[in-house]
Amino acid sequence: MVHGVWFSRLSLMGWFMLNQGPNGNTRILDGPADIIISFACYLLPLLIFALYQRVADSSEAWFKWVMSAVMLLAVAATGLGIIAAYMMLQSPHL
Repeated sequence: MVHGVWFSRLSLMGWFMLNQGPNGNTRILDGPADIIISFACYLLPLLIFALYQRVADSSEAWFKWVMSAVMLLAVAATGLGIIAAYMMLQSPHL
């Protein structure tokens, strides 16, 4: 929960990069994409963590493989957001 703002920034910049601009966003952040990102930046990391804890207690091999794929997707999305945030927020000011 502490990193909600960080996830929000990464999600928003990643969204801009994938859509090549603000698609579903408004200037005051009340568009449909803005609202979804506002909730997802807190709920998605908590959901992934809860699933991770459940998998750690499980003995099902297929469940562990699915969770590995989910974690890989989450890492890729975070990497995309970091690259997008650097390109749009940091590098223009360097």
